[in-house]
Amino acid sequence: MLRSGKEALNWSITLLLCGLVLGLIPFLGWLLAGLLYCIHVICCIFGAINARKGWLYRFPFALRLIA
Repeated sequence: MLRSGKEALNWSITLLLCGLVLGLIPFLGWLLAGLLYCIHVICCIFGAINARKGWLYRFPFALRLIA
């Protein structure tokens, strides 16, 4: 369970950084940030389902900042 928490935290930090960068770019960046949010919700649902089963879910493009 601890590894799932670290993976989720790494994912959230990655999306926070991407969202901040995309938020600075008018129009196209805002659209991409909205798409990124939708991807975030879907991946979090998959992660929650796998954590419930006791499996580790590796998020697709998370920076591994916390080991």
